[in-house]
Amino acid sequence: MNRAAVRLDVAAVVAIITVVVSTVLTGCPPTPFDVVDLDEAVIATGTTPNSVMPLRCGGRARLLVVSSGEARLERVDPAGLDDVASAFLGVGSTPWDVAIAGDNTDLARAVVTLPGHHSLALVDPCATPMRLITEVISPSPIDVEPPVTLRDPADVDADGVADVVVSRMTPRTPQAVVAVGSSVLVVWANLLAYSTSSTEPMLSGPGLLTRFTVTGDGESLQETGRVVLPCENPGGLVAVTDDTVVVSCAGRFVVGVDGHRQQSPGGLVRVLTPATGSLVVDGNSVLTDHTPGPIVWANQELVTGDLLDGTVRAFDSATLVEQRSTEPTTTIDSVFALTVTDGDDVVAGWFSGRVQRSPLDNGPARQLTDGPGRGLVDLACDDDGGYGLFSLSAELVPFSFAGGAP
Repeated sequence: MNRAAVRLDVAAVVAIITVVVSTVLTGCPPTPFDVVDLDEAVIATGTTPNSVMPLRCGGRARLLVVSSGEARLERVDPAGLDDVASAFLGVGSTPWDVAIAGDNTDLARAVVTLPGHHSLALVDPCATPMRLITEVISPSPIDVEPPVTLRDPADVDADGVADVVVSRMTPRTPQAVVAVGSSVLVVWANLLAYSTSSTEPMLSGPGLLTRFTVTGDGESLQETGRVVLPCENPGGLVAVTDDTVVVSCAGRFVVGVDGHRQQSPGGLVRVLTPATGSLVVDGNSVLTDHTPGPIVWANQELVTGDLLDGTVRAFDSATLVEQRSTEPTTTIDSVFALTVTDGDDVVAGWFSGRVQRSPLDNGPARQLTDGPGRGLVDLACDDDGGYGLFSLSAELVPFSFAGGAP
């Protein structure tokens, strides 16, 4: 979900993008699940927000919100409005996901993926005003094999010439980002064209995973590793250990009035990411006929949310073999959000606004909001409770696992 595009409706979202990745966030207590929708506690955000995650500044809980529509990273105070700040990330940058590199203190750095600029932003998230430090690209081209024929000529390898047949390209459309210590890992979907109809399929190069390290002074990012992925349209990413991540790929698909169809397999790819040395794709990576989007790790299982059929699936973390699944939804209702409680319970969020705790065990489910068209795209937990991020209505809606206001 890539997105240099934003979710305007369920069909458009699925058509244009791949996945909203929810970083594994902690702080939600493993208590009875209850959802609270208090209009007076709803927090307005910038337009078409895409990602939210907790942060601590000066020892106090804050929330970082990626506003794709306004090209901003916002910092809000969930307890009120006494600390509101933002950093502008550039016209047309369409920021997508955010991770915190460092120890989540005032010295931490936020890394934001910018699909519109095919780059990353390094931000000081606790500064007032919030400070955009630098913007970084991944400049070295990768080979595209077999070559891709574009519908319109474009310069995708930065050689100053617009080509129709693409055999090399510089990395583009960065999606999910996760932090491991002072490094961040980023997946690049390398999208060349979105699918707008059954006769105009999605076009993309191979997926890519890169590692960037925040320099000691916290003022720049340096690329320290990369590996081409054996699947297309990667959008989900989760750190399983300090030196292993798993990437989820949705594959290419086309959009049709009678539904959406995959053109290439989705998949799960395990990558070894030692602190020093090369990134290496593990041989147990698997392809699937599903379209996995967000991915989390809980109770020794990898859990994914599907972008097309709305299922939640669990995979063995060693073999990547599917173990169990929920039933597909009867209508298009993408799972765009997954998060994990302190008790290792998975919480899933569907675009329709439905949330469910332990969906693979048929846990309790609630409709987080009333009214259509609000578009749940991410979930986050901090020490005060949980928040659902709604893209169409541009708001954070609180909920609690213990009842009452967060």
